[in-house]
Amino acid sequence: MADSNSNATDTPTAHGVADATTDADGTTQQSQQPAGEGGNDEEDEDTPPPLLEVGDDSDSDSESDYDPDEDEDGRREMEEDEERDLDLMRQEEHEADRRLIGVYGDTIHRNDGRHLRGGIADDAAMQMLYDKVVSYPHPLYSPPKGKIGNDFLTLFSRELRMVRERDSNSERAMMFQACILRREANIVKAKEIRRRIKRRMELWQDGKVAELAEDVVNTARRGGGRGKGTDDDDSIACNYHSMVCDGKLRPAVR
Repeated sequence: MADSNSNATDTPTAHGVADATTDADGTTQQSQQPAGEGGNDEEDEDTPPPLLEVGDDSDSDSESDYDPDEDEDGRREMEEDEERDLDLMRQEEHEADRRLIGVYGDTIHRNDGRHLRGGIADDAAMQMLYDKVVSYPHPLYSPPKGKIGNDFLTLFSRELRMVRERDSNSERAMMFQACILRREANIVKAKEIRRRIKRRMELWQDGKVAELAEDVVNTARRGGGRGKGTDDDDSIACNYHSMVCDGKLRPAVR
């Protein structure tokens, strides 16, 4: 009859299966083994593997923000741009152009793009006003602090948002600062500057963009009549030398 102490017995435990073995000196040793790791146990074969949580291996935050509907809308808008397609038909298409169109939906247009309106009705008028405004140098006031300065930043951010959302083209936003912050020769006090800037912003919001642009151009003409490109290196050097000789060091450096 076999000794019971010499046989190997399997005792189930709370954490797995305990294998009991007997050494040569009759001492019984138990080894703790987790359930599911034994190669020959029937109980391990019946135990299903643990379920994996979906999304635990995601290491990129950009994938969770991807919206296929937005991408589809953007592609549809790019495909339906008749003005862009007509502009591309007027130029010779090369292999590089075809590859760029296949990847990005568009390629380099061999023109300045000023004839492309982008669906903006008053783009031609804004381009004409922009050309007038940028034809003159415009010294600007610094945006005042407080409510007037915050209103200026809010209005300017709205103009940039209109460009981004395709409600207007960039010419309107680029001449905004000159139309609002253009210096006046006889207005130097802080209170008068704030009043002038506030009045200009009210006119801008009322749609008086053309009137403000004409006023800025007339102010530039009265302020010395210097058009774009008239300040050459010789005249700048003469003015600087005269100011330094008169002791006006700070205005000379500015």
